[in-house]
Amino acid sequence: MYRLTSIMAALLALMACGEKASGPVGYALDPDWPLVPQGIDMGEVSGVAVDSEGYLFAFHRAGRTMDEAALEAGPIAADTILKLDPESGQVLARFGAGLFVMPYGLSIDRDDNLWATDSVAHQVIKLSPEGQVLLTIGEYGVAGQDESHFDGPTDVAFLSSSEVLVADGYGNSRVAHMFANGTFREEWGSAGNDKGEFHIVHSVAVNNDDRIYVADRDNERVQLFDQYGNFLGAIDELVAGRPYGVEVGSENTLYIVSTYGPEEGGTRMIKMTSEGAVLADVEVPQDTLQHVFGHDIAVAPNGDVFIGNIRSPGIFKISLQELVTKPVMIEEQVFEAVEDDNLIILDQ
Repeated sequence: MYRLTSIMAALLALMACGEKASGPVGYALDPDWPLVPQGIDMGEVSGVAVDSEGYLFAFHRAGRTMDEAALEAGPIAADTILKLDPESGQVLARFGAGLFVMPYGLSIDRDDNLWATDSVAHQVIKLSPEGQVLLTIGEYGVAGQDESHFDGPTDVAFLSSSEVLVADGYGNSRVAHMFANGTFREEWGSAGNDKGEFHIVHSVAVNNDDRIYVADRDNERVQLFDQYGNFLGAIDELVAGRPYGVEVGSENTLYIVSTYGPEEGGTRMIKMTSEGAVLADVEVPQDTLQHVFGHDIAVAPNGDVFIGNIRSPGIFKISLQELVTKPVMIEEQVFEAVEDDNLIILDQ
């Protein structure tokens, strides 16, 4: 839970009593999305991001699976980044061939440039919206923990100053703070399970107030920091699993995608306010969709949510819908039942 202020404590007390956001808020999976044309081998989708115009970019592994030995095979020959129409799911552009050994995280800055992490080549690569390489940070295939090396970087986020935060990630338990030109500024974090410590820094996101959310995956929590890396609080019980991706949507809302259950067979998406009030809690259990493993999350301007899946290659599109509700009596309590066959979970 959050451990920040008395106001937040009061909010959590309300949540513990069962109070949630009022109104028929529902998310439903779009079963016909995306439309991948023949000839494109869409592999494990490890990263997703949405640009300022609402287009979705998917970062995928084109048939390759997570393996440190992939470095010996060299960069993937196929295009690893797809630009998709967010409504139809049609592929509008593709690029990234010959650039990445192990695609991992994908982020888009305020100028619509793409920042992609390669967890095996230990690099962060900045590309133009058309796929031209603009900047490479890190030495190809060389792991380290200094001003010019990463060890398994996983994600990137941006402060309002355009400075860059790198979740560095698998081999290092730190957030690397870079200037916009890729020059190292500082780092914070270390291995462990105390405040400000990490066990796999898997994702990072920044809200409109320059508050930093870090998915501390194997500690099963999301930690919150100010822009200088000072610890502010943590979300733990609400995550209910291992958080793989964090993203900030409109109105500073926080989105978390996590896995849960035996062999991490289910995927869960949580949407909450910046104060910690839960707005939506969607579960996709293994028996609902085969081979579910949500790895990254992106949010469109209209509120649609995209989740990259690495167990069965593809993308989940979860659309916010206006749902018709009716009260149903269950054990003397009134719940809201939803007349929609695609709905995954029901808020109570």
